Amino acid sequence: MIPFIRATQRLKYYSLVLTNLLPIIKNFFVYASSACMLRSITIITAPITMSMVAPTEYALLALLNSFISVACIIGGCGLRQALSLEYFHGEPAARKRLINDILVTYIIFALPLGIGSVFLHSAINHYFFMNMLPAYVIVSSLGIIFIYFFVELTYQLLHYEGKAWTLTLLQTAVALITIMTNLLLLCYVRLGVASMIIGQLVGMLYLGTASLYYRYVLPSTKLTMPSWQSLTRYLRAGLPFIPGMLCAWLLAAGDRWVLMRYATLHDVGIYSVADTFGQLFQMIILVPFSNAYLPALMKKFAHHAHSSQDLMRVEHENRTIMWCVVAGSLFMAASGYYLSKPLCYWLLPKAYQEAIPHIGLLLVGYIFLLASYFPATLIQFHKKSYFLALALGAPALFNVLLNVALVPAWGISGCVLATVISYGLYWAIMLMYNHYLAKEIIVHSID
Repeated sequence: MIPFIRATQRLKYYSLVLTNLLPIIKNFFVYASSACMLRSITIITAPITMSMVAPTEYALLALLNSFISVACIIGGCGLRQALSLEYFHGEPAARKRLINDILVTYIIFALPLGIGSVFLHSAINHYFFMNMLPAYVIVSSLGIIFIYFFVELTYQLLHYEGKAWTLTLLQTAVALITIMTNLLLLCYVRLGVASMIIGQLVGMLYLGTASLYYRYVLPSTKLTMPSWQSLTRYLRAGLPFIPGMLCAWLLAAGDRWVLMRYATLHDVGIYSVADTFGQLFQMIILVPFSNAYLPALMKKFAHHAHSSQDLMRVEHENRTIMWCVVAGSLFMAASGYYLSKPLCYWLLPKAYQEAIPHIGLLLVGYIFLLASYFPATLIQFHKKSYFLALALGAPALFNVLLNVALVPAWGISGCVLATVISYGLYWAIMLMYNHYLAKEIIVHSID
């Protein structure tokens, strides 16, 4: 009789969890279906792009995108991450003031840096790209860096509020404009790598205009100047995230620079193509899941913040979901990789086909990255910003050292292995600190 009662209780528990997940699952499928549609367009156009761009040029594009990523991290001053710490703790009026202050703080500090960088575009081209890029490509990249903050802030606010359809429509419009511009400039104007950068800039300009016009970002018709105390407070809250984000970039893209140093630019291009399939997983699974699940989980934490017991119950459900998602993702990734290999050989030009054997292992690394989001949410809710900022330091440093050790002997395979192991290490660090934080919450509740 007792086993039957326990089984019934467990069944009720899982039924309740599933019921609570239904709105999240609905939003996930909205985000994922949009990503599938957009990526299917990209996959269709990829053979056209690769037939007109050599692996060495593709490598140059990957390095330029890495430069843009680093500059966006530094220029953003960690302000969007500071917003994520405060957003779910405030009422609607406080949230509007918070968004206003974050926007004004960014403009005050980023605009002079952007203008100065335009005047120094020749030096940037010389020191980072060995004068291999035209000046207008560097200037276009600087435009992307400045606008990127507004674009990502728009996406961030929309998925915080669960506006899945609005976010999907905006992303679809941006992707279509970007791809159409890319193909136009690539096929008819013959701009090569520059066409992709200019297409990205055009798409971002559209979203920046739309978000300001429809006030997805602006809480009112005009911005107001916050106090000096508010400016410095948000900067103090955001700046600690910069080292962590730089470490995240180093973990995700730093291996390309090591590969260029110890191998060839051709190898960088091949690795970048293999990593594109990992980014496909990130776009279709990881990003939609985080957009749908993490804001809902943060709201649950906020609702149960007054009770440590209820908070730990929510976290226990979170961990259960984590293991189910990891197991399911590994199964889907393995099945999808082996079933789609023939299609990959058919789609990719011969010069890029050596990337295909590396795709499967890279997908495992992205699944480890997805898994790290689950324990990180409780850490973020308790505003452990310094830990979140520094947690990526050890995996990023380990990734670089492991790349230096493995790439000279194993080439691209060593680079892939180092990346996957480093993502696994990051997940383990987040799990350990999450466990420590949970114990601290229980101890304080007893006291």
